[in-house]
Amino acid sequence: MQVARISVKGSFNSFRIPSGIRYHRTYHVPTKPTLIGLLGAAMGFEDVDLPDLFNTITTNAVLDGYSGTVTDLWLITKLKTQGEPESSPIMREMLFEPRYSIYYSNNGSSVTSLDKIIDAFTDPVFALSLGRSDEMIEVKEAIKVDLQSTSNGYFKNTILPFNYKDFFDSYENSPLRRGQTFSLPQVISIPIMFEIEDHIRKPLQYLEATMVYDRGVKLRDKEDGLTDGQRKFFLY
Repeated sequence: MQVARISVKGSFNSFRIPSGIRYHRTYHVPTKPTLIGLLGAAMGFEDVDLPDLFNTITTNAVLDGYSGTVTDLWLITKLKTQGEPESSPIMREMLFEPRYSIYYSNNGSSVTSLDKIIDAFTDPVFALSLGRSDEMIEVKEAIKVDLQSTSNGYFKNTILPFNYKDFFDSYENSPLRRGQTFSLPQVISIPIMFEIEDHIRKPLQYLEATMVYDRGVKLRDKEDGLTDGQRKFFLY
C-alpha cells in the first residue's frame, strides 16, 4: 500500500480537548478534522469542499517528538445579554516544537492523487497551520512511502480509530527515569463527517477512538495496523 507521508515541524501547536472550560488541555496528536483541514489548505480548497475529502481520504499522524509543553495565558472578554462585559482568564496547554509524520491515502481516487497531495505540500496554496490559525508549521519532507501490514509490537503517540479496550493486550513495560512521567491511553470521540451550511460546520457522525501517548499498547485480534518500517499506526 502506497501513501503520501508529510513530515512537519511546528513551534507552538495545540489541539484542544473540548471538555475543558478555563484550562484547555491539548491532545498530543491532531485528529482527522485537523488533518483534512491541513490538506485542504495545502490544496487551496474552500471549506465547502472539505466534506468530499473526508469521504475520499484516510489519514493519521504519529508524534515523532516534542521539546516540552507550555501554558499560554489569555484574558478574554465575555459579552452578556444583560449587564456589563466580564473578563475571564483562559489557560491553553501547547506543545513546544512538535514533530509529526502525517499520512494520507486517497483510496485509489484519481481526483486527489498522491502526486497532487505531495505537490500541494511542496507548494501550498494557503498558509499551513496545525491547531489554531496562527500555529504555523514547516514542511520538512513530502514523499510517497510503502506501508506494510502489522499486528505486532506497540502502538504509541498516535490515534487508534477504535476503543483500545476492545483489543487490549498489554502496556509497554519500559523503565522510567527519575522524574519521568507517562500518560495512559485516552478514549475520545472524534467527528469524522460534517455538513457545512452558510460556512458553519456541523458534525454529522462521530467515531469512538483512542489517543495513545508515550506508553505504548499491544493489541490482540487486530490485523489492520500499518507500518512504514519505523512507525505503527492505523488509517481512518
